[in-house]
Amino acid sequence: MSEVKTEKCMLKIFLLGIATAIFLTVIWVLVVGENANYRQATIDTFASYQESLLDDTAAKAKTTLQEAISGGTLTRQQAEQKMVNNVIKKSLISASKYYFLFSGDTLIFQKDDQTTNEIDGAKIADLIREWKLQGGQDIEGFETLLAQGKNGTQVFSKNSQEGQEIVSIEIFTINNVRYILGLSTLQDYVLRISKTSEHTTYINLLTAVFTAATLLLSLSLGLKIFFSARKNNTASQSIFDKNNQIHSLEEKLTNKSDAAQKASIYDSITGLYNPKFFDAMLPKLKEELFWPVSTLVICINGLATVHENSGYFTSDELLVKIANIVEKSCIETDISARTNYNEITIMMVNTEEDDAYAFAENIRRQFLGICDLPHVSLSFGVAQAKEKGYDIDLLIEDAHKNLNIEKLRDPNSDTFIILALLKRSLVEYTSETEAHCDRIKVNAMRLGRVLGLPIPELAKLDIGAQLHDIGKIGIPDSILHKKGPLTKTEREVISKHPEIGCRIAKTIPNLDQIATDILQHHENFNGTGYPQGLVGEEITMNARIIAVVDSFDAMTHTRVYSAGKSIQEAADDLAIDEAGRYDPHVVKEFLKLLNYNKQN
Repeated sequence: MSEVKTEKCMLKIFLLGIATAIFLTVIWVLVVGENANYRQATIDTFASYQESLLDDTAAKAKTTLQEAISGGTLTRQQAEQKMVNNVIKKSLISASKYYFLFSGDTLIFQKDDQTTNEIDGAKIADLIREWKLQGGQDIEGFETLLAQGKNGTQVFSKNSQEGQEIVSIEIFTINNVRYILGLSTLQDYVLRISKTSEHTTYINLLTAVFTAATLLLSLSLGLKIFFSARKNNTASQSIFDKNNQIHSLEEKLTNKSDAAQKASIYDSITGLYNPKFFDAMLPKLKEELFWPVSTLVICINGLATVHENSGYFTSDELLVKIANIVEKSCIETDISARTNYNEITIMMVNTEEDDAYAFAENIRRQFLGICDLPHVSLSFGVAQAKEKGYDIDLLIEDAHKNLNIEKLRDPNSDTFIILALLKRSLVEYTSETEAHCDRIKVNAMRLGRVLGLPIPELAKLDIGAQLHDIGKIGIPDSILHKKGPLTKTEREVISKHPEIGCRIAKTIPNLDQIATDILQHHENFNGTGYPQGLVGEEITMNARIIAVVDSFDAMTHTRVYSAGKSIQEAADDLAIDEAGRYDPHVVKEFLKLLNYNKQN
């Protein structure tokens, strides 16, 4: 029997290890893929910029050639040399970026005079063959332009001794002579100036911290399974030894039977029901007489720390105190059980969700009166089933989801570090300040309460308000911190941050519940927002609240691209809202909070 239990224990630990490995592998695959997409997006953006730069240079080159040739005093070769000296050599070039020019099929300039002299007279076919041997990509499109004898542009990449290059080509004809003007930039230089490596390193570091936390959690669960199995094996052995004396110790057997029956129902430390008996009671709650049913899950944050620092006696004493509070607060129809190491679950029949939250706050107040241990607190998760036939397991799962959101907000919980790390990343990488995040949180929560949001939604609003711009850590800082106006391409890049933030939230446990709010916080009530162009109540209420509060904060505080307005001016803008960007009801309630009076 002992060997069988040991094998089951080892199987559980093995399956836990496999599940942890698979989970972390998926996380890293997503991170690596995101980093690769980010690198490629950076390169694509620069290629568009380089093509525009080449268009400007080509226009100047054509003008210079036409003027020099039409003057009649210069030969074509002299006119070409004049164009090289006055246009190409004066263009922005460096060790990582250079121009080259062909007249017909013959090279007349590349990079600088020294390089041009070294490959004097080189034919374009020779260079194409060399580029292909070096592993270039999309060169076939350039060859097609040459073969068709058409003017046009082409962007492709090639590998040189210095590394992979991004090459843009423009072909134009003057006086029946075809000219091929190219601009080449080292890919490593592009990635370096955009600080792509710093971004990916930061994301990898954050993922590594999360991986370490997950591994520690998995290890603690494995150790708990191991020690629990060892304890059970010891208890089983003790029972087996005592059963050998059953015939001579009938009276003791009776006493032990009573104790065994009690142990099958109650938790040995708290005296509450144990998980097995609790699960057996749940089907009885499906009777119509008991609806509505509410579930309250209580998590004791910091219990493991108390156990490690002060010993099991102190942690068990704390459990008993909390269990006593629960028992005294419950009525006869409530079912309370210790369902996990640091969790107590209460099923409350004929109880509305608001009453369950009031019950939870009563327990919190009593707990604060008896607990003098630092870094220990309670988090609550509540869910209600209003209709007959609602799956009880799903009800408990909903309560745990709400609990997990609450734990993210509690500095004593084991998951608070996730919120802290993400918020620190947002503050350090972007231009957002911690004060801005806190203001958005405070105003959003005030507005959410006025609008009557349920407590679980308020908790999600709290976190969503702080992390709504988390996707900006995926935007190049050259765009994010640009002081001047953004180009169309740059605006398109920065408008991706809600989708990036949504993907980040979905990959982190418990944050997936706010992913939609992050995705939609730039949607406009009239459907003109992004990224999905949603209209009205298609947008979540939390996203609508964040949009109003964030816009107000942006208007009333100085940014790198705009000066701050007064509160009255910002409130006027919200009140007018000629573009119809905001939910009118949300704006109306927010203006009430500001004690807004419209100025004539």
